Order: sequence, then structure tokens, then C-alpha cells
Amino acid sequence: MKIAIYFSHSGHTKKVAEYIAGKLNCETIRLEEEKKRRGLVHFFVGGFKAVRGLEEKLLPFKDIGPYAEIFLGLPVWAGKTCPAVNFFINHAPLEGKKVHVFFTLGGDDWQKAGEQIRSMLSAKGALPGAVSAFPNFREFNETCVRTADDFINTVSKG
Repeated sequence: MKIAIYFSHSGHTKKVAEYIAGKLNCETIRLEEEKKRRGLVHFFVGGFKAVRGLEEKLLPFKDIGPYAEIFLGLPVWAGKTCPAVNFFINHAPLEGKKVHVFFTLGGDDWQKAGEQIRSMLSAKGALPGAVSAFPNFREFNETCVRTADDFINTVSKG
């Protein structure tokens, strides 16, 4: 079974995750931080934690035990994986699961985050799959649809 799991602070990653889940006919899980972020301070604190590879504790989420294939969506903060997803990877039972990753970001520097997340997933015993990015993301448009469809097609081809 497949599932799309995502963290979205601004709503951008949510839009991509819902599109991918709709195409795959699977459900979604939204990861939510225990502590709500607000204002400009969150921007700096989140970026600092991302650069340091730190975690942000999440609210409890649905058991992912039955799912063999995960589509994990997250924003890139300061060129790194976001703290909420760091927590998810470090605490979720990912061993033996195929995990495909998609990033949303305001710029185009996601390669380091891609390397970081593949390393984190491997260390947890997960099987890193395809990685895709939605750079310079401002709105979900036709370019995003093509990128998402290409991502899904890459995964489908194995």
C-alpha cells in the first residue's frame, strides 16, 4: 500500500501532496508540529534548526506500519530538510519501506537537502526511492503538474 505523507507550513507542499495522492489514489497524512510557528521569529528559528539538522516534535500521526511505499513531501529550509521531517524520519518505523521524496522551495537549491534526506533514510533502514523538487514554487500551476506527473512516472517505472 502507498501513502503520501507531508509537512507543509505555507500550504505549498500540501497542494503537491494532494495532487500526487489523487493520481496514486492513496490517502495522505499531514505532519503537524506540536508547537505552532508564527511570525518572523519562526522563520529564523526554523532555518537555524534546519541548518543544524535538528528536529521539531510532531503531534501524533497515523500508524504507517501497513504502508510499504511512502511519498514524503517537505519544504526545503535554508538548503536543508525541515525540522519536522527530521523528527519524522528519526522516529517513524521506516525500516524496509520504499520512500520517494518531493521538495517544495522558494529558490532552486535543493540538492544538499536531497543528499541529506537520502542519507537519513538509509541510516533508518528505509529504501530511498525517487527524488523530485518543485523549485521557485509560488503557486500550483501547469509546470507543477508536469513535474508531479514526471515524478509519478519515474516511480512507476521502478
